[in-house]
Amino acid sequence: NDPPPTCEQFLRKSGAPMCTFVVDQSAPNTCIFTFEKEDHTLLNLMTCQLQKSPNVLFAAYNISHPLFPVGRMRVQTNGTVSPRMALIIAARETLAELAKLLNVFSEEVALYKAMHKDR
Repeated sequence: NDPPPTCEQFLRKSGAPMCTFVVDQSAPNTCIFTFEKEDHTLLNLMTCQLQKSPNVLFAAYNISHPLFPVGRMRVQTNGTVSPRMALIIAARETLAELAKLLNVFSEEVALYKAMHKDR
């Protein structure tokens, strides 16, 4: 069984959800999120952001096989916020951090270009 072409591993069909979730009945305030067509790049970033939250008791992910980019993330909260809301908050915080990073990077590139415009 050959692996799918590389481009198909990361392109979702139009209208396909990026993430679905089910409530995990084995533990309170726990959901298992399934991310289609995503790999360690996003899942590790989101897990690290979730683990910073005082409302998150547990956040971890796994990808069953490297040729099939389907990741599962388990999130348990203290009940103050739902696991779904914790993930949404983590995504917003991550986007804010990335926007700051882009801004700082752009400023540094502009400064570098100004300092080296003679070259």
